[in-house]
Amino acid sequence: VRRLPFKRGFTNIFRVDYQEVNVDMLEARFDNGAVVNGESLVEAGLVRDANKPIAVLGRGDLTKKLTVHAHRITKSANEKIEKAGGSVEKLELKVTGALATVKKLRKVDYERLYGDDK
Repeated sequence: VRRLPFKRGFTNIFRVDYQEVNVDMLEARFDNGAVVNGESLVEAGLVRDANKPIAVLGRGDLTKKLTVHAHRITKSANEKIEKAGGSVEKLELKVTGALATVKKLRKVDYERLYGDDK
């Protein structure tokens, strides 16, 4: 074991890596009444991939009314969005575990899970 230090440790294949977005980022990049989803976050430059899970965190303040669609939302972010007059919709993780992080889905499998509308 001492000769193979790279073999130590544990890698959880069921870990889901979320793309994190804070409330202050939403305040800076979106207009009042906007719909915030994966595609709009990619266009705004806040996340890299619209197909990976998104988490909204509660750092900062929000004054704009936004409709947020995300896979995970913290309590503080939820309170701030609803206090500003917006709404929150929690999306379901359709692909979890090793498929969500390690393996790439084939296009056929992706369409079967998510449909044509992505």
